[in-house]
Amino acid sequence: MPGQGRTRFSQGHGLRLSIVIPTFNGRDVLDPCLRSVMLYRPTDSEVIVVDDGSRDGSAEWLEENYPDVRLVRLPENRGFCVAVNAGIRAARAPIVETLNNDALVTAGWADRVLDLFDDPTVGSVAPLVWMLNANGLVDSAGDQYHISGWAMSRAHFMPIHPELLEVREIFGACASAGFFRRAALERAGAFPEQFGAYYDDVDLAFRLRWCGYRCLYAPYSQLLHRLNHSHNHRDPGLAYQMARNEERVFWYNLSEALLRRAVLPHLIFIAYSAGSKLLRRDNASAYIRGKLAVLRELREIRCQREMIQRIAHQPVAPVRFPIETGVSLLGQRMVRGLGSFFGTRRGSQSGPSSTPVHRPPLHRARRHTPTTAAGRRNSTTPLRADGTPTSLPGRGRR
Repeated sequence: MPGQGRTRFSQGHGLRLSIVIPTFNGRDVLDPCLRSVMLYRPTDSEVIVVDDGSRDGSAEWLEENYPDVRLVRLPENRGFCVAVNAGIRAARAPIVETLNNDALVTAGWADRVLDLFDDPTVGSVAPLVWMLNANGLVDSAGDQYHISGWAMSRAHFMPIHPELLEVREIFGACASAGFFRRAALERAGAFPEQFGAYYDDVDLAFRLRWCGYRCLYAPYSQLLHRLNHSHNHRDPGLAYQMARNEERVFWYNLSEALLRRAVLPHLIFIAYSAGSKLLRRDNASAYIRGKLAVLRELREIRCQREMIQRIAHQPVAPVRFPIETGVSLLGQRMVRGLGSFFGTRRGSQSGPSSTPVHRPPLHRARRHTPTTAAGRRNSTTPLRADGTPTSLPGRGRR
């Protein structure tokens, strides 16, 4: 069975890490990204930039200014998933990091993470990603998933709190800055190219889980991310794509037992989200059309679920899903949504404001009693594929 035993990776080409950076017309942000990567990357690593049909001269500029970077050129723009998969195929190291071109890495961000992959059940690792243009706020600490079908970045737009200071098992890694075992990606099918972008990493996290792999969160690995640089989130087309992809994740990946538990919360979640977007005039029509579009994909859903049954055969470890099942998380979302609505209304009567750029301090991990940001016990419940709870996941190695 794959992954049995505890064996260090063979050092093919003398490499342990391949850093894959997809880019499309991103020359302005690619230079600072590469400067940080080339300054802080491990010596036994390679950097691969996948140019996704850029028209701003990125490929030519890269060849002239970064000869040590491996360039993969795609003839036309095909989207994030196609580009990142091309980089993964070109990678030569056993561990791959996917990295957004608008991210900056910090000193030592990759060094200790690689040791976590000595455990053959670890398929991915999520670092702590700060928002570059916000005052000490977190962009993501990996991905989490609620049984209602709500996929989210952990601690998004929140300040640091004790739960984020410990190595622990989480649901999945965010593709903007995630480390992955290449063999696990090959087994799980890598990123879903039909998604284009958004929620692709959540779909991949589910498939890695079905293969028996775990995801660990490593707070000592820290990056900064310039949020929403690549896409206009007011675009109705993007709102449609995101709603459709989120719905695909739900119907592709949940087992029949979990679906029976999740359908009612899922419908409530969609109704709330649509109503909230309608009140905020935030592409509610595009959101609803994206959700309904999945009704035309029943055959594709059936094919994806059959594929999952195949990849789940002989998992590397018992399959479990550390997903959120409590109502408190949904309540927090509703409160934040209402706050956003009334804040938007107030903000429309005042002038624009600017957020100072601030590099947050690096924090060392320490032990603690896991709680939510509000001080309550974490409601994450590890579930088996049949929907029954398992024992709590063990902590990762330091």
